[in-house]
Amino acid sequence: MKKILEIKRGQIVEREHSGVLFLSDSQKILASHGDDSQKTCYYLRSCAKPLQSAVLQDLGVFEYFNFSQEEIAVVSSSHSGAFGHVSVIEGLLAKIGKTQNDLICGAHMPWDSQAKEYLIKNDLVPSAIHNNCSGKHTGFLAACVMNGWDTSNYTDFEHPLQELIIEKMSEYYDFEPKYLSKDGCGAPIMAMPFENMCKGFLKCFQDYPKIQEAFAEQPYLIGGYGKIDSEIIFASNGRLVSKVGAEGLCMVYNLKKEQVLLVKIADSNNQARAIVLIEALRQLEWLSLDEIKNNPIVRLFDKNVKTVFGDIVGEISPVFELSKSFVKSF
Repeated sequence: MKKILEIKRGQIVEREHSGVLFLSDSQKILASHGDDSQKTCYYLRSCAKPLQSAVLQDLGVFEYFNFSQEEIAVVSSSHSGAFGHVSVIEGLLAKIGKTQNDLICGAHMPWDSQAKEYLIKNDLVPSAIHNNCSGKHTGFLAACVMNGWDTSNYTDFEHPLQELIIEKMSEYYDFEPKYLSKDGCGAPIMAMPFENMCKGFLKCFQDYPKIQEAFAEQPYLIGGYGKIDSEIIFASNGRLVSKVGAEGLCMVYNLKKEQVLLVKIADSNNQARAIVLIEALRQLEWLSLDEIKNNPIVRLFDKNVKTVFGDIVGEISPVFELSKSFVKSF
C-alpha cells in the first residue's frame, strides 16, 4: 500500500496513512491507487452484510415475516446502537418470537453518544442489542426460526445457515473459501483480494433491489448519524450506497454508473478513511462540492488541524490524484 494521506502541523508532517483505492465495474478493475498487485487477501468484515442479507431474501425470510424496509436495512447494518436502531431490532425480535437474550453477538457500549450517555447516567450496562451487528444477528435468528434450525449455535461454521452464506459468498465474490475466520461478532467471514470484493459487492446490489432500496432510503439505519457510509448515502440522495467494514474498509456502489469504489486504510484510522473517501468521491464527481458542503458529511471532511481553542495550526492533505485518464476510463 502507498501513502494516501498526510497530516501536517506547522511545517512538519507528523502523521501519515497508507492505503488503497480501487475502482471496478462488473467485468474488471478500471483503476487503482496503492495496489500492491500481490493479490493479497483481506477479510470482508461488515462489507459482507448486504450479501448476508441476500441469503435471507433467498430463503424467503423477508416475505415470511413481512419485513419492513426499516427491518431490511437494520439486518444489513453496522448500526450505532441509537434508540431508533434498538427500537427497530426490538420490534423485529418480537415479530420472530425471540428476545435479545437469544442474540449471540456479544455486547459492547453503543457508538451513539446519546445512547451511551443514557446507559452511563442510569448505571446500566450495554447488552447484545447494542452491538453494532445485532441487526444482522436478528436476521440470522429469523432465518433459523423460519426453517426450524437450532438458534443456539447459528454462528457455527457447520450451521446450515452459515454454510449457505459461505456458499453464496464464494459464488458472488468468485473466490473459493480458502480463508475463513470469525468476525468481531462471532459470525464466519471470508477473505479475498480487493478485485473480488468489488465484483461481489456490485453484483449483490444489482441482483437484490430490495436491499439496494433499503440502503438508499434508510441511510441512517445502515450506520448512524456521523457514520461515513450513512452520510455518503444521505448526501447523494441514495444515488450512492455505501457500507463500511472494520479495519479501515469501505465500499461505495454508484447505481447509475454500476461501478464500485473501494477504500482500505492500512492502519484502520476512521478519520483518514472518511477524508480519503470523500476526496475520492469528489475527484470522481460522484459527489459534487455542493452536495458535500450542504450536507452533514461536510463535518467528516474537515481538513484543518486545530488546537482545543479552535486555532488552525495545520492541514490534512490527501496525496493521491485521480488522473484525467482515471476519470475518463469510465
